[in-house]
Amino acid sequence: MLEVVDTVSRHTEKRGIWVLDRGGDRGEILRPLLKRQLHFLIRLRGDRHLVHGGMENSALDLASTCPLLYRERIVREEGTKEKVYFLEFGFRRVRLPGRPEDLYLVVVKGFREKPLMLLMNVKIAGSRRDLWRMVESYLLRWRIEETIRFIKQSYQLEDICLLTNVRLQNMMELVTAVAYFTMAYLGLKTKLRVLMRRLLKAAKRVFGIPEFHFQPWPTASKNIFSPKNGASRAQIYTPSLNQDKNGSLVLKILGELQFSTSRVV
Repeated sequence: MLEVVDTVSRHTEKRGIWVLDRGGDRGEILRPLLKRQLHFLIRLRGDRHLVHGGMENSALDLASTCPLLYRERIVREEGTKEKVYFLEFGFRRVRLPGRPEDLYLVVVKGFREKPLMLLMNVKIAGSRRDLWRMVESYLLRWRIEETIRFIKQSYQLEDICLLTNVRLQNMMELVTAVAYFTMAYLGLKTKLRVLMRRLLKAAKRVFGIPEFHFQPWPTASKNIFSPKNGASRAQIYTPSLNQDKNGSLVLKILGELQFSTSRVV
């Protein structure tokens, strides 16, 4: 693991934050990261001891008394359903026993009975924005693992038998390329189809477009793009909402349409 860290850090000039699961909560990992002056965000086990206020306590005890000043709502897909989590989070300044470096214990409650505990050496001003950015970094690691698990199950990688490690690496590159094409390209086309359906539905509600969508396009194009009363071609005719007694209603519906489409994209 440390060889991988050194290789990546050398090419990135020590930029970025190393986000590790509970497997990184080991002295063999923490001490070298601190010695190399690398930024890290590591999920802690419950038996990790930290120093706070001059006294040494377990991370779980410190988390249970940590003030949680901020709240956030997230939606997480679990199988075919979406589950809403209401999170509370806060932080405390801590140190590792026998180490002089100032660290931060980030506590997040709302996922399970026990709080989520993250140890990091990234300096934050204590603002909600900085703290939530760190929580999102760990949530991103979750999404990456879920993506890898989905790829393994969908393409049945564990059932593919190859004779050498190089062939296995080549197969992983091919499968990753196929998965990217499926999620990024085909996924975008699906989003665009959903967006088009919502646009047509909203347009029908506002302008009364019938189900046969091709019929009104010639008339609509002529009314929108043709000059009115001999005006120049640069002056495009648009109806005035101020002259319409229902103008405020139309503006409200258009505002809802813009909000809905932004959520779809």
